[in-house]
This record gives sequence, structure tokens and C-alpha cells, in this order.
Amino acid sequence: MRKSLPFLAAGLLAASPVLANDTPVYFGAGFNITSVELSARTAQGITADARSDTTLGWQLHAGYMFTPNIGLEGRASRTGTLRDRSSTSAGDLFSRVTLDGFTLSAVGELPVIDQLDVFAKLGWTWQSAESRFEIPGVLFDQGKTKDNGFAAGFGLRWHLTRNWAVTGEFEYLHVDFRNSLDEPLRGSFNLEYRF
Repeated sequence: MRKSLPFLAAGLLAASPVLANDTPVYFGAGFNITSVELSARTAQGITADARSDTTLGWQLHAGYMFTPNIGLEGRASRTGTLRDRSSTSAGDLFSRVTLDGFTLSAVGELPVIDQLDVFAKLGWTWQSAESRFEIPGVLFDQGKTKDNGFAAGFGLRWHLTRNWAVTGEFEYLHVDFRNSLDEPLRGSFNLEYRF
């Protein structure tokens, strides 16, 4: 599923026709749900197994449609704190990870009916992960790591009025922070205003 997202996004971008556009600029805000798997790690002679968690965060985005079907979008996002507790030979390990970053994407969208559009995105993301892993009384590992890679997503847009719309989106970020995290999967719900 993850590997096929970039091809689906590229296909929709390529299929988008070029038409006139009278509302090229849009802004939006919403919340995201991010799923991340923390990779297995060893430090100070202690090994922790891979674990996964899901958290709620926020995002802001802005875009410009060169035609009604082809555009460019920038998105800033931040997750809540991913928390996990796992057992090790030295006791319970408590993990905390927060992701934030920026993604720049080409956007292609097609109308399904008057009020509903389907869209796809393909771009590049720059992400930062701030993490802390500790056993009570003992710091296991901590740090801030940056990574970048391609991003792909698809979603639906429902037009409430000429200017207002809501969107639902699924996104894949190809970053792993030096193999400390598995590539994040993200779903989001947004409110959008078009001029």
C-alpha cells in the first residue's frame, strides 16, 4: 500500500486537464492522526523492541492553483506526543516522540460531481523528530533528528459553498530518521477557504 501511493498520485496529476481558474489561492487548517512505529533500539546494553503508536496533531496549509486542476501546496504540521511503554530487562521503558515539519507538493484534482473533488499530491517533506526514551531514573536515549524524503497522498474535497470546503486526506511520508522510526502514515481532516 505504501509503495503504490506515489504512483497513484502521479497518475492523477498526469490525468488532470488544463482549464481556466478564477479562485487560485486557498488556505486551510485542520487536525491530523499520525501512526508511527518506533524501531527496535539498543543503548547502554539494553534492548527495546519495536513499538507503534498513534497521536493527534494539527496542520496549516496554503496553495495556489495554476489551473482548476493543477497546483502547488505547502503544509506545516505537528503531531502530538507519541507515547509508549515497553518492557526491557532493566525495567519499563517510556518513550516520547514528537514530529514536526513542512511538505511542498504538486497537487492534481478532478471533479467527481458539482460539490465533490478527488485530489492527489506528490512532493517532498522535511521533518524533525524530537525523542526521549527513559527507564525511571535512567535516561536511555534522547535527541532531535532531521530527515527529508518524498511524500504522497490522496483525498476528497467537499465544497460547502463557493469559498468554503472540507477535506479528508491520507498521506505517506518517506522519512525514517536514521532507521529510528518507520515511515509515518497520516490521515487528516481540514477546513479550507478559497478566494
